Amino acid sequence: MHGLVALDALNDFVFSVKDDELFIDLYTEGKFKKSGNQVKISLIDRKDNLFKYRLKLNLNSELRIGIRIPQWADVEECMVEKKDISANLSNGYIITDGPFDQVTIDITLKYKMTLIDKSRNSFSIEQLRDGTVTGVLKYGPYLMGIDDAADPEFTAEPNDNIIYIDTITPIIGKDDNPMNEFYLSADYRHSGFPSKLSATLRPISSLSFEKRPYLMLSLNFLKN
Repeated sequence: MHGLVALDALNDFVFSVKDDELFIDLYTEGKFKKSGNQVKISLIDRKDNLFKYRLKLNLNSELRIGIRIPQWADVEECMVEKKDISANLSNGYIITDGPFDQVTIDITLKYKMTLIDKSRNSFSIEQLRDGTVTGVLKYGPYLMGIDDAADPEFTAEPNDNIIYIDTITPIIGKDDNPMNEFYLSADYRHSGFPSKLSATLRPISSLSFEKRPYLMLSLNFLKN
């Protein structure tokens, strides 16, 4: 119950208005209304690690718009009326040139892949050196895991699998899960099988749409 309350309350933090500016803080898909202002956020395209979001705003007065730059992604471009404004930066936000009461903004984000080890150190997968690292993988804002519903071989004992981190590839999932655009594929070694296998890493939030299987989050990673 508390989780459901928090999920609904999250909508209040998608955007905020302060003086003559509106700030968009969360890239949550949906339509959000507050004080006569409406913001619609949609994921309209994905290519590899690039995710293109469309922000459609209908406001009750002319406001300048600030779009938050998240820590979990790099901004490739931010288009407003056919102009890239991604260089208009202020305090962690991209700021539009002029005020609007209606505007469509297309922002393309490149999702980062980040490892967090047992000591809570965080680093990009490109920074991984020789040797095995045990930790959790973040893809953009999502915490990734492997479950026994999609990959029963991976979760079979012994659970000493090693994922080859340089084989991690973005994929579109073959199932009809609403989160399947955020899946990753990776090769791994399982001591119970003679050859390399492939597994699907999925956002743990995707389990909300299915029966809850056995899930592995803490994984072993190695450069191939």
